[in-house]
Amino acid sequence: MKTLMLLATTALLSMNSAAFCQTEQKPSVPTIPATQIEPRKVATALEFVATASSANSFEIDAAKLALKRAQAPELKAFAQRMIEAHSPAQEELLAIAKSGDKTKEFAEPAPDGEQQGILAKLASVKDGPDFDKMYIEGQIYVHQRAISLLKGYSDGDSDLNRFAAKTLPTIIDHYQMAQELGSKLNVKAPAQ
Repeated sequence: MKTLMLLATTALLSMNSAAFCQTEQKPSVPTIPATQIEPRKVATALEFVATASSANSFEIDAAKLALKRAQAPELKAFAQRMIEAHSPAQEELLAIAKSGDKTKEFAEPAPDGEQQGILAKLASVKDGPDFDKMYIEGQIYVHQRAISLLKGYSDGDSDLNRFAAKTLPTIIDHYQMAQELGSKLNVKAPAQ
C-alpha cells in the first residue's frame, strides 16, 4: 500500500511540475493587436493636448531612466529610440497647440498621476532584470493608452487631428516593439 501511495504521489508531482514548466515558458505579454485597441474620445482639443503631451513626457522621462539603469542592451536601444521619437513629437504637438487661441491654457507638460506612479516604481526597483521587466511593462501599457487616444482623435480636419493621424503609425510601431521585447523578457501582462 505504501508503495502504491508513493508511486501515485510521484506521478502526481511529476505531472504538476511538467504543467508548471509549461506555464512558466509561455510569454505572458498581452497579445492585444493594435487594431483591437478601442479609440478613446476626448471632449476638447485642450484635453487631447494635455493627455498626449503627458504621454510624451512620460516616454522621455522613463527612457532617460532606462538608459541609466536597464541591463538589456536592446532595452537601452529601445529607450534611445523613444527619446528620439517622442522629443520631436512633443515639440510638434506643443507648437500646433500654441498656434491656436488657447496658448495660455497649456500647463508645462509632465507625466500624469498614473504615469508618475509608474516612474516612482521604476525609480525604486533595483537595476537589472527587475528594472528591465518593469520598464517594458510600463511601455506596453502606456503605448496601449496612446494608441487609444490617437485613434480617438485622428478623425477630423484640424492640425491636431492630422497630428494624431500622422503619429499613430509610429506609436503602433513602438507598441509592437515593446511587446516583442516583453516577450523576450517574459514580462507579465500589465493591468489595464
